[in-house]
Amino acid sequence: DTGDDDTGDDDTGDDDTGDDDTGDDDTTGDDDDSTPPTQGDVTQTAILIPNPGTYTGDTTPMNDDYSDPTNCTGREATGNDVVYKLPLQPNQTLEVLVEYDQDLQDASLYISDDPASPDVNCDGGVDAEYDNGMELLTFTAVDGGMYFLVIDGYYAGTGAPFTMDVSF
Repeated sequence: DTGDDDTGDDDTGDDDTGDDDTGDDDTTGDDDDSTPPTQGDVTQTAILIPNPGTYTGDTTPMNDDYSDPTNCTGREATGNDVVYKLPLQPNQTLEVLVEYDQDLQDASLYISDDPASPDVNCDGGVDAEYDNGMELLTFTAVDGGMYFLVIDGYYAGTGAPFTMDVSF
């Protein structure tokens, strides 16, 4: 016995309980938890659409979190994406018209009630236009609940400002 009462405390002030007071249970070893998630970047921080209307947004500062809506749109969507959420009633119809600046991004829209994989498990989507920069998604909810609308793009790693008209 050396007299050293080492109980695992590395004297850094970190009690190693897993609670770093940031709300992040990051186990990757990345200690940079100072930046909060960007609102709308993923389903957990989705932006609420409370009412029908015209909304503006920009996918440029977002990440490409969702890329594989091919079962709903027929195409990959490797551009930056932003996520909105809205509650829908059973048999309620949603129409979303999104217009990107076509020189910057080709829009892809999809909707899902699955927050874990809204691209792979999408319930509806559209990526039909290229020339005019507009996409119109019409979706009727079979079940009521919270749905996640992803505004995405075809061009990898890029985003653009957009205007979105929503009716439901």
